[in-house]
Amino acid sequence: MIDSPVPLGSCGRVTIHTHFLPVAKAHTVLTGRTIILGVTGSIAAYKAADITSRLTELGAKVFPVMTAEACRFIQPLTLQVLSRNPVASDLWKEGEGWQPGHIELADQADLLLVAPATAHCLALFAQGLAPDLLSSIHLATPAPVMLAPAMNGKMLAHAATQANLETLRARGYHFIEPDAGMLACGYEGQGKLAAVDTIVQSVKDFFANT
Repeated sequence: MIDSPVPLGSCGRVTIHTHFLPVAKAHTVLTGRTIILGVTGSIAAYKAADITSRLTELGAKVFPVMTAEACRFIQPLTLQVLSRNPVASDLWKEGEGWQPGHIELADQADLLLVAPATAHCLALFAQGLAPDLLSSIHLATPAPVMLAPAMNGKMLAHAATQANLETLRARGYHFIEPDAGMLACGYEGQGKLAAVDTIVQSVKDFFANT
């Protein structure tokens, strides 16, 4: 509160009491939504930091889940700070600390978003395999699944990857198509992770239509 004396000519002064109230965050379609953000072992994993930050700013509760390979590209602490939630990465450490178990997390989710999703991740999901925490959550959650693939263009075009994509699309999974451009491997072509703006807008559109 600030006391502001305002002169009133010969009649003296009156003090106006000005109160500054905290500005509430604007309500968005993501406010209160629980999103599990899966991050897999692609060079594009560093973009998960921006995705986490943007979704959190829009009011979503983001719970990052990283594969062991993803942790080689970006530190879990980065996503923990940006999401303000614990980062899960090891299926065998659930009993330690304060992070929720994978079944509890799977039950709470409104969306499982995997960005980036590697060819390995797509294969695990298509075949229903669960060797790690992220793929276990995938099998356990009733939430819709949204995938943003990122990989070498030749891997993307391979018949096995295309078959896995077809299987996942047939299950009703949502896809954020990769961009074309210069890839980390030095080749130019399809397979680049979609822009962060595109990913965030896709999530907003999904919740706006559900």
